[in-house]
Amino acid sequence: MIKGIQSAALEIGNYGCYFLSMLEAAEKITQKPRAVLPTFLDMKKRGYIGKDCYILSPDKIFSELTGKTYKVRHEAKEYKSKEGEVEILRFKWSNGGKVLTHFVFGDGNGGVAYDPLDGANTVKYGVLESKRIFTPVK
Repeated sequence: MIKGIQSAALEIGNYGCYFLSMLEAAEKITQKPRAVLPTFLDMKKRGYIGKDCYILSPDKIFSELTGKTYKVRHEAKEYKSKEGEVEILRFKWSNGGKVLTHFVFGDGNGGVAYDPLDGANTVKYGVLESKRIFTPVK
């Protein structure tokens, strides 16, 4: 049994949308499923993920998951992805004085290809704020 499995699962459930979106994108690229918990714990052990699933090194995580080297950059919501780029979308929703954010795997055109919460209110009622664009290094 994995030590701390319950707290790791809770952390992923509460804050892991960026990590889970990258994992889904990588699985689409490689056509290989990966176990969420062991992968998460490995990336955390390497120092790529901080407290509350804060992603410290998205380029390193995505490169590890795909087996190819990627660079990541932030782009405005209007940015149009180019062929070969992978987009992770960041939504923002102001709800009763609280500001909530949520990441999803994008379809390359600013639409949602995969939502870790499968119908998140932040996506439904919020607005697309920005994009994280992953580009393969040649």
